[in-house]
Amino acid sequence: MDAAVPVAKSGGALALLGRALLVRLVALALLAWWLQAPAGRMAAQTVSLLASRLEAAPGTWSAHLATPGAGQHVLPSQVVAVLALLREQQVTTYRLAEPLASEPLFNQRLVEAAWPARPAADAALLVVRDKELPAYAGWPVVAERGGYALVRRP
Repeated sequence: MDAAVPVAKSGGALALLGRALLVRLVALALLAWWLQAPAGRMAAQTVSLLASRLEAAPGTWSAHLATPGAGQHVLPSQVVAVLALLREQQVTTYRLAEPLASEPLFNQRLVEAAWPARPAADAALLVVRDKELPAYAGWPVVAERGGYALVRRP
């Protein structure tokens, strides 16, 4: 109730509308001034340059969204090596040996990149480091690459 009293004393809804219009006009004037300033002109040129590059190569960046394997250059080399193993063998489900499974960053990046292949507790194929192969002596080695091996549960 107290908030309504000052509005009524200052001319009601018309005064409130006038204030809102004044605030918008001041904001537009500041924006126009900023665009004339060197920083504003630089920002406008940058936006214009980006827009022209997108128009020059339409669909290039969006095509990568649907391209299998796009973006692998940002993955750690260990993840790329295991990913190559999984794709080479057309694996749909896999399991990581305990030392690998306990590395959260490695595990997460592999899950992201290997999709649609998924980790599964009951998977027949296990990803291990080459140096851990002696612990899996009874497991047949399916493939090896980049310091990692894919072994099949006996």
